[in-house]
Amino acid sequence: MAGDRWSYRGFDLSSGQMRVVSLDGPYALPPLRGSDAPLAGVAGAIWLPKLPDVRRIALDVRIMPTGGAGGDPATIHSQIDTLSNYFGRGSQGALTYYAPDSTVRTGQAEVVSWKPMDLSQIGSLYGGVVDFQLADPWLYTPDVVDTARAIPSSPTSYALVHPGTVAGNRVIFDFLGPITNPRITNAALGIWVEVDVVVAATKHLILDSGAWTAVNDGVNAIGSVTHLGSVPFMYIAPGSNTLSVTGSAMTSATRLTTTFSPPWM
Repeated sequence: MAGDRWSYRGFDLSSGQMRVVSLDGPYALPPLRGSDAPLAGVAGAIWLPKLPDVRRIALDVRIMPTGGAGGDPATIHSQIDTLSNYFGRGSQGALTYYAPDSTVRTGQAEVVSWKPMDLSQIGSLYGGVVDFQLADPWLYTPDVVDTARAIPSSPTSYALVHPGTVAGNRVIFDFLGPITNPRITNAALGIWVEVDVVVAATKHLILDSGAWTAVNDGVNAIGSVTHLGSVPFMYIAPGSNTLSVTGSAMTSATRLTTTFSPPWM
C-alpha cells in the first residue's frame, strides 16, 4: 500500500511496516476566520476580507504486520504504544511532510485526537487515525537568506524569491549600520515598514515581522516602527518580490541581510 511520507517529533510514520494515507492532507486550504456583514433590509451580506484560521491535518496510519494473517500481536501493540507515546504529549511538535518533489515542509502541530483501530477482521491490518491541529496553519521549507547585501544609496532595490504557495510574514531584516530611518517597501503588495532610528556604524538593527519586534543595537525600538498596508510589518508574496530600501546616511559599509521562512499550503 503506497502512501504519503510524514514524520512527527522526528519519528518517521512511514518506517518499518507503517504507512500513512493523508485524509485531510498537506494541500488542503484551512478554513477562513471571520464572516461577511449582513445589512438590515438587504439580501445577502457585504463581503469582508478574511484570514486563514487554525488548520487540521488528519492522517490514517496503517500497520501491516508480518508473520501471516493477524501478524504478531505483541509487535503490533508495541508499535501502537510507540505511536501513542509520540501523540500523547500534550504539546506542539514538528510535523513534517516529505513532498514528491523532494521539498521538506514542516509545521508545529499538536495531536487533538488519536484513535487506534483493530482492522484485523478485514485482513492483516491495524492502525488508527491521528488528527493534528496547527495554530499557524502553514508548513514551512528551510529559510531563504539574502546575505549581507550592500545598500550604499537610497533607494536600493533587490529581488527576494518566495518558493512557496502562500504569502508569508515570517521575514527578518538585519541592517548593519550606518543608516538612518530605514524603510523597506514591497510595492507590488502596497506594503512598507520604517524604523525611525539612527543605526550607528558596525551596529545592527533587527526588524522581525514574524515576532513583531525591532531591536537597535540591543535596545528595544518597537515604538519607532511605522508601517502601512498590512497588520504584520511585511508580507512576501509567492514568486519574485522586488523590495526597495530607502534611508539616509548610508555608506559603502551599510549592509542588509534578509531571512525569510517560506510558507506552503
